[in-house]
Amino acid sequence: RGRQDRPAARRQLARAVAAADMVWVDAPHATVEALLVDLLGAAAKARHVVWIGAEGKPGGEPLADYLRHGGEANTRHALTLAARRLAGQTGEKALVGLPPPRPWPRQGLYHPDAPDFFADVEALQQWRPGDRPAVAILVHRHHFINGETAWLDDWLRRFAARGLFAYAVFGQHLDARGLRELLVAKVERRETGTEKAHPDVLVLHQLASKGAELQALFTRWQVPVLSALPYRHGDTAAWQADPSGLRLADTPFYLFQPEAAGAIDPLIVASYPGERRPAELIARQAEAVIAKAARLIALQRKPNADKRLVAMVYNYPAGGSNFGASFLNVPRSLENVSAALIHAGYRTQSLPEAGWVANLQPLLRAYYSGAGLRALLADDYAAALPLRDYKAWWDAQPAAVRQRIAARWGQPEASRYVIDWQGEPVFVIPRLQLGNVSVLPQPPREETLHRGQNPFSHKSGVPLSHHYLAVYLWARQADALIHFGTHGTQEWAGGKARGLDVQDDALLPLGDVPVIYPYIVDNLGEALTAKRRGRALLLSHRTPVLATTGLAPGMGELHDLMHQWAIADDGPTKQAVGARLLALIVDNRLHHDLKWPVERVRQELDAFLDALHPWLDQLAHGSQPRGLAVFGAAPEPALRRQLILQTLRTPLLDALGEDVDETFLMDYRQIETSRPMRWLQAALVDAEAASRLDLRAEANASAVPNRAGSRDIDADALRALAERAQALDRLFSGDNEMPALLAALDGRFIPAAYGGDPIRNPDSLPTGRNLVGLDPSRLPTQQAYTVAQLMFDQWLADWREKHGNKPPERLALSLWAGETLRHQGVMEAQALVALGVRPVWDEAGRPRGVAVIPAGELGRPRVDVLLSVTGSYRDQFPALMALVDTAVAAVATAEPEGAIVRHSRTVAGELRRHGAASALAERLGRARVFGNASGDYGTGIADAVLDDRLKQRDDRLGQLFLQRMSQPYVDGVALADVASGLAAQALGAQLRRTDAALLSRSSHLYGMVNSDDPFQYLGGLAAAARTAGRAAPLELFVSQLQNADEPHAQTAQQSIAMEMQARYLHPGWVAALQKEGYAGTLQVLKAAQFAWGWESVVDDAVRADHWQGFHDVFVKDKHGLGVPDWLRSHPQAYAQTLERLIQAARHQHWTPDAATRRELATLYRELTAEAPLAQPSRAVEAWVASELPGTPGKKGSGVARLAAGQTAQPASPEATAGGQPAEAYQAVRGEKLARRPDTAPPLPAWLALLLLLPLAGGAFRQRVATNGNH
Repeated sequence: RGRQDRPAARRQLARAVAAADMVWVDAPHATVEALLVDLLGAAAKARHVVWIGAEGKPGGEPLADYLRHGGEANTRHALTLAARRLAGQTGEKALVGLPPPRPWPRQGLYHPDAPDFFADVEALQQWRPGDRPAVAILVHRHHFINGETAWLDDWLRRFAARGLFAYAVFGQHLDARGLRELLVAKVERRETGTEKAHPDVLVLHQLASKGAELQALFTRWQVPVLSALPYRHGDTAAWQADPSGLRLADTPFYLFQPEAAGAIDPLIVASYPGERRPAELIARQAEAVIAKAARLIALQRKPNADKRLVAMVYNYPAGGSNFGASFLNVPRSLENVSAALIHAGYRTQSLPEAGWVANLQPLLRAYYSGAGLRALLADDYAAALPLRDYKAWWDAQPAAVRQRIAARWGQPEASRYVIDWQGEPVFVIPRLQLGNVSVLPQPPREETLHRGQNPFSHKSGVPLSHHYLAVYLWARQADALIHFGTHGTQEWAGGKARGLDVQDDALLPLGDVPVIYPYIVDNLGEALTAKRRGRALLLSHRTPVLATTGLAPGMGELHDLMHQWAIADDGPTKQAVGARLLALIVDNRLHHDLKWPVERVRQELDAFLDALHPWLDQLAHGSQPRGLAVFGAAPEPALRRQLILQTLRTPLLDALGEDVDETFLMDYRQIETSRPMRWLQAALVDAEAASRLDLRAEANASAVPNRAGSRDIDADALRALAERAQALDRLFSGDNEMPALLAALDGRFIPAAYGGDPIRNPDSLPTGRNLVGLDPSRLPTQQAYTVAQLMFDQWLADWREKHGNKPPERLALSLWAGETLRHQGVMEAQALVALGVRPVWDEAGRPRGVAVIPAGELGRPRVDVLLSVTGSYRDQFPALMALVDTAVAAVATAEPEGAIVRHSRTVAGELRRHGAASALAERLGRARVFGNASGDYGTGIADAVLDDRLKQRDDRLGQLFLQRMSQPYVDGVALADVASGLAAQALGAQLRRTDAALLSRSSHLYGMVNSDDPFQYLGGLAAAARTAGRAAPLELFVSQLQNADEPHAQTAQQSIAMEMQARYLHPGWVAALQKEGYAGTLQVLKAAQFAWGWESVVDDAVRADHWQGFHDVFVKDKHGLGVPDWLRSHPQAYAQTLERLIQAARHQHWTPDAATRRELATLYRELTAEAPLAQPSRAVEAWVASELPGTPGKKGSGVARLAAGQTAQPASPEATAGGQPAEAYQAVRGEKLARRPDTAPPLPAWLALLLLLPLAGGAFRQRVATNGNH
């Protein structure tokens, strides 16, 4: 029972026991027996108390033996014996006519049509010979002991109806030895020495506590494992109505444990109502498992040459010519994958990088304009799904599903993507067909991409459109579907939090097609969402190489001058050094980073340099992504050395006798020849020789003396580090990704592995494994709580120093699933530390409650907390949400007049004054956890900040956050029956009284400005607090947890400033992305867009000089790298980047001079004339016109006039309101099935003309520039 229900349940049980004549106690463990002893004191009046106990206990009590062995016959005899004893019969007299208990086999195989159980698969095959595809369902033997097999019999016969031979495998505990005995034919093992299992697919419907052992067995067998879950809290109707789907207490056992064993595709298939009611098979769920098993077997048996595949790419970042994924070079990855498929015997064609770009962009643009659909079909750049086929599927859906979709989108024929084609209406599905492989953009969840929609409207719960469903209906005719990279949209559609219904929006598009999902290894939180809500087999792929950042050239000089200044005598030389220092400080905006006015720097240069040095140290020694990952391609040796150096940095520098604080404070280009790097090169060749290698006598790139130069070298430590470096090099150079993809396409088992940051957790490598999480019931760990104490105490000391010794009253924490999976509960533990409680862990390391630290021992005021949780966090960590609620309740009980209770009363009083019922106001006042409603994800802010209608400091952003993120949760469960307006009011009341907000950053890769999540969640809290009426800005902080030995907190402004210096304005970051071609330009666009996101929600997060820095680097080519020419290779992305700079100027966040404004306006006009944007910003166009009066813009390339494409049927008024003129279809025709690895496919002349006009040589010129690397 839930925490609040336990006392009542205990009293109810005691009354029932006291009223009984006979009590049976089924307690399988001695610890449980001990817990029940005091309760059974109430059973003193009962004439008979029978302890059943576990099997294996000594027998002797006949009634207990009957009950212990179970089954229908044994249970019938037990009831007869019990009745006789209650009637007064005793001893042998009561046993007359009753046979001895019949023991059940410890393990075996079962089929409902068989006369008895089977001891192993050989006996099964003798009974039912043949080579039909086989599926084994693993269940606990208690189903047979309890005589509860009707649901199982039904399921097994349903498999047979699909042509599959299915049987049950049962045992007391699931272990490798038992499975091997049951499912591997002994004669085969004896004669061949192999361990080929009999079934083609395993279905797991049993606890799997021995995950590592089972995974090793499944890996040897190469048999995929599907996860079929029970619902244990009611019947099928109760499950259908349950928004959680799978309850909080069940997640460690039914999600985590099977996934740790390598199982995929978790679906609830049966409900267990209890209360003397039999288990029920949930037919549609069970049929979905059957269908998936059949599709996996088809992958195993079908020749590769006959397999049909569909791969979907994503419109990321938004824009009519952009497709990408998180830190993945998608075009080059597609090039790799297509070549590997051909080598494996698939019938397809390999395109070069430029061919992928040129062929996919026109398909994407069709979603923006809705034009050119007929031309796409005519040129075979789209498939046609007959409307009648879609309507046949549509009509077969339950009425509730159809009503949900039709209420938003109308009937299928109303879709703007339905046109008449060859005599019948069809859905147009833009796609690139290369033999048996189709590649296409994932369609928008709504009918258009950002066309005339109001991004400020609350859109949670909007169902998928007919066209989205039609595209997937077409795609699942293939043998497998690949969602290519991190991440798509399907898994974020609505439905239960866990244990989804196949009729939920999230699963409805997928049908039974096997889904394979290459996913970045360092985004585990969202990966688990894709795994559990996308029925996907996740294949981890690498992150980009993370190198030591080093310093930009001017900063390297500055650092050397800092040390010269420190030792120089007063006089002309020191004055000259000081003048140069000041010039470099200003040129690199370092005074802004440290928030010192220039004049103060001039007057207090020594003090400023003291503050600057640790800032430069952190900057130079941090991690910088060098380019992007390419699926199936290992980084080159020089980049691997950079990654190894960053992974081993602190212990290696210490062992080498180098100054840890100074070593890499040098020009980033000199790190490759630094002493540590030279040692590493030697170590990778000969560990023993490297253990004796001391390079300190040689010059380093930096002129700064080595303060550790006299330290003795520890040869054993160096040898161990050299061996570790060699092991890391093997890990980083391995290529498991492509073999894993091919194995998945063969329907084989893929081993599971925990993911995460490869520097923090090198065990996340090699990639190419099935990503899994960790047991949420074990968080926070004791180590996490220790770190949290240190971090919170330091943060609180810094706060009090800044605020005149006044502590904060309330701290908000923005909690993300991926972060918690990395830091294992440090943030949640900080919430507990703030409240002044400590977790109480059991022997297994699971927190079972909290202990309130007495006020005298705590020695400070308690700080109230507010948790803002993302949708993924809500789904994965309800137990942590409940733990914080337990802590709040415990403090309230311990201190009924304390600050926590006062805060709750204040919020409740405000809500009552606004009309809330008293009881509901009290519950909302006590609520400390808020997030998305079940089935909803995101804040909506990421889209809204890009809208032309955005105003300066727009309160609608805060209102959007309050609408989307205000569902209150108590004990990990949504507080029901709270109107959305009242919920938003409750969150606003809490935020108005919140002093600070905290976000964690535990990844070396993901930062504050390379994703939209930090600004929409942490920044969204600030915007919401401002909208709710908080007078002073909410202060924002980041817990920096990337380096386990150096945790610390920074303001969000400091963190963003550091990231700007270390990445987006750093020549090392830029130069690495130039090598990525098309995909690299999208990273520049994302940096500008996400900086703009911060600018829109928080006043001082992004500074005016940052926008000037973007202009200097990306327009003026400050570093002399040829950046503008490179960005022009993708003119649409470059123009979108300029739109953000122009918007910053329009909103007066940056005040460039007249020459700069004219330069921006001219460049933007040139780029958009060369390659028109699918949806240009009208506000930017108006600004450009005002900056270039009397200079009318060019009419563009004329493509729109040349193409006479068929426009789709009109969209709904909401979808088309304010829309832009349709953009014409442009295509590059590819020759089918001819492998041409070094050239793009030949083009029809008219299509080639259309392509060249908008691209102006962009994509193909880029290919020429980069082809040498491939």
